Amino acid sequence: MDKPIQIRQFPYNFGAVGQHLLYVGAASVSAKLQGGNFWQYAVQALTVGLLNHGVQRIEYIYQKKRVSVINSLQAIDLYLTPNNGQVELGWGIKRKLLGSDESKYVVHRLEKGIAVKLSAKITVDLTKDIDTFFVGQTTLEYFTTCTISICVTKFVAFGSDGFRDPLDIGQTISKVLKKDINVELPKGNPYDFIPWDYKIQYKNPGYAPR
Repeated sequence: MDKPIQIRQFPYNFGAVGQHLLYVGAASVSAKLQGGNFWQYAVQALTVGLLNHGVQRIEYIYQKKRVSVINSLQAIDLYLTPNNGQVELGWGIKRKLLGSDESKYVVHRLEKGIAVKLSAKITVDLTKDIDTFFVGQTTLEYFTTCTISICVTKFVAFGSDGFRDPLDIGQTISKVLKKDINVELPKGNPYDFIPWDYKIQYKNPGYAPR
């Protein structure tokens, strides 16, 4: 079992603060070009975070190269920190996924026996909450097996998703040049989300064994 992540804090220097303000300013321009609202929330998160932490920066110390991200502020800070490229999302974010309209809709239809597909891939929108906004439109894949009496559905969340190009610079350039462009901020360190597996078991509502 992994040990809890140790977090050490140290004061920002002027350069780090200036760097964050530069990112926020650039983000505002990018958001305006995109017509989106990601950095409206990102700026709020940065502002609140800097005030709450007394303008301190979190330095992550890895235990077995695993770190858990719990909100958008931490996600941005980790992006600006050298990391191993794989990050686990915290339980609060996973709970928001379980409580999403998309997830509850799938579970309801499976358990009631009215699901058109017993195995499929859907998109879950986690942009409605500031703490999960950085996750964005994430994938949720599920697979169902049934006996005569019991069904088990296995879910895989956050597969092939991650945090990268937070200003959507690549998307802006791609639209202009009409070709896919990947762009990261200076000193930006993109990372993938570690997929999360879970399952539910319920009485077979009438599906053929499979």
